[in-house]
Amino acid sequence: MTFDSFLARVVNSDVSLLELRARLHGKPYKVIDTGIHPKILADWNRKDLLMVKPEPNKMHRFSLTEFVWVKFIEKMRAHNFPLTTIKAFKDDIIGTSILDHLDGITPSVLFDIMKDMDEIKEDPEDFRKFLHQVGTEKIVSDMLPQLGISGNPLELFIMLSLFLQTPISFLIDHQGKWILFNPLMLNDGAYEKQDITDLFSRSFVSISLSEVLSEVLVLSDLEILNGQLMVISDMEANVLEALREDNLISVIVRFDKNNELDLMEVKKLHESEREARLMDMMLKDGYHDITVKTQDGKIVRCENTRKVKLK
Repeated sequence: MTFDSFLARVVNSDVSLLELRARLHGKPYKVIDTGIHPKILADWNRKDLLMVKPEPNKMHRFSLTEFVWVKFIEKMRAHNFPLTTIKAFKDDIIGTSILDHLDGITPSVLFDIMKDMDEIKEDPEDFRKFLHQVGTEKIVSDMLPQLGISGNPLELFIMLSLFLQTPISFLIDHQGKWILFNPLMLNDGAYEKQDITDLFSRSFVSISLSEVLSEVLVLSDLEILNGQLMVISDMEANVLEALREDNLISVIVRFDKNNELDLMEVKKLHESEREARLMDMMLKDGYHDITVKTQDGKIVRCENTRKVKLK
């Protein structure tokens, strides 16, 4: 898949980026969820580094994008970026519109995005000529917001990362200037010559948006992942819920011949001295494999493997 074909996939997908963007605007996260001390967040707020300032006398809550940005600041600080550089990066990645960064959208790219639409399939060459005659600025500004591709660049890149599930990184220099790096764009030749020149002639720190996003999602409740954001399926939610259980020894996920989730085996450790407890486990929650170890005639260790059909 190339970057252009991905954009075409976005246009023709059943997934509505407008709907996804609306879900990203919910604010399910609390300050405690970030794992960052409130005094540090307050200092970042005084330095105008946060996306949204907290309202007086109200609990500060974060959207997914705001949470990702907070963790992004944490990553940049870990790489010894000064606050002034973080502020410069923030002003560009959050303080601008995505439409300000679309100079690379050419008539050829637009043609690849829209060529599979029914209205264009009838006479694609006429449409190609139309794009070159009219230019792309008005078409881009009219079309992309309808697809949900609007707002600031960070929000867009988060949506693309969730939708495409491919690595996205920022290469950031000491002044806060950045180059987006994504394998699809590299394979498709979407980078301008100057970007390639800058890449090899200047020093950058690479910070992975995909890694930050992954860390945020790991900290998220299943209700957020499976409900509000819908980034995981019901079956995947079952697996993640099992991975978060206490006293876990192992989780084995088996796939069917179509490489789809089929069966999950969850092995847990139970310290038990009562046969009644063992009988309770045998009668509860369906099919189990139970391994019992005894000492002096008493049950001292019990390994319980629960088997769950995922579909």
